[in-house]
Amino acid sequence: MAKTEKKLATPRFRAAVTKAIRSCQKSRAEVAGEMTGLLLAAGILDKEAGQRVTARMLDCFTSPSKKAHRFPAEFIEALCEVTGDFSLLDSLETAERLRQIELGRRFEELMERWKR
Repeated sequence: MAKTEKKLATPRFRAAVTKAIRSCQKSRAEVAGEMTGLLLAAGILDKEAGQRVTARMLDCFTSPSKKAHRFPAEFIEALCEVTGDFSLLDSLETAERLRQIELGRRFEELMERWKR
């Protein structure tokens, strides 16, 4: 079976996270601290377990050489809120709308075939 090559969004996602962090006027430590507060308040992180976001984690999430480190989807809203850059959330919402449009188009095609 031939391997199908598909360009994944991972590099673009990392670039978007990096851009959001760099474009705000806060240090990575400040971004991490504020994200921790929001994520604790939302119940995503567990204070009793000592969970927190660190500047080092942000470094790993944004480094192209750290392929094993992935930015958790649960963190996206907090990152956008802290940095004031909502482009990452906007792009995800756009992708979802496009997916829904495509599903609607496929459904219409199936309905047309069924009518025949």
